[in-house]
Amino acid sequence: MLGAVECLEQETAPFNIFTHLIVLGQFRTPILDPTRPRKTPPKVIADYQKITDELTERHASTHGKQPGNPSQAVEKIIDIVWRKGAFSSDNTLPLRIALGSDAVDVMRAKCERTLAGVAEHEIFSKSTDFPEAGDVPSYWQV
Repeated sequence: MLGAVECLEQETAPFNIFTHLIVLGQFRTPILDPTRPRKTPPKVIADYQKITDELTERHASTHGKQPGNPSQAVEKIIDIVWRKGAFSSDNTLPLRIALGSDAVDVMRAKCERTLAGVAEHEIFSKSTDFPEAGDVPSYWQV
């Protein structure tokens, strides 16, 4: 999915069509309400039971305590779409836009893990080049 969004951004930018991926944090909505009607879960797979139980417990303990205000999120998304508010003078918004303090933390941690992985395996990664290969422009436009 992320790769498709990144490709879409590259393909539509020359036509002034902007693509953004909103990375949502936790917002205080009724989605985690344990009294909310739910579909009957499919057959339980024993190997996943521990994970399912942990997630169910986490949902129950965080319901009503999520840091994000959904009304504020909607306003920020409208600002992004219409380039208003904080974005009124910004013509170059990033592909990924975090909404919620926890989303910022998650994005930062993921980027740091990715950069650490690149640094750790850089010699290995570059070992596939032809010895005489010089610098060539990347297909990826930054």
